[in-house]
Amino acid sequence: MDYDSLPAPSRDVARASGATPSHVRSTIDEFVQANNSRVEAAALVGLAGKPLVVLTAGSGSSAEWMGDQHLLTTLSSNSTHRVVDGAVHIALLHDKQYASATTQAILDVVYSITTTTSPPLTD
Repeated sequence: MDYDSLPAPSRDVARASGATPSHVRSTIDEFVQANNSRVEAAALVGLAGKPLVVLTAGSGSSAEWMGDQHLLTTLSSNSTHRVVDGAVHIALLHDKQYASATTQAILDVVYSITTTTSPPLTD
């Protein structure tokens, strides 16, 4: 990840932190815990109407994955599925152009919780 879409100060911090032993350790821990997370996620049967925005990268995702992502919206009666055209998975966090969709989805869920409304269907 080159972080080129970030402003210079943020890009420099991201590059520096990505090269630390603690970052590498955290990444390894994430993969070690992945199977446990999958088991926990498989046990989830519903969110009882809690707000949910499912955000999917529009590039590099198979049709099966897209279907699985859309299926997640059935966990809540208060949900929406947003596909970010052109984004690959990692870009939803690291590319300014696409990370804004991630930020907006988080803001929409928080707003929805605090106002007891449904998340907007689109960004």
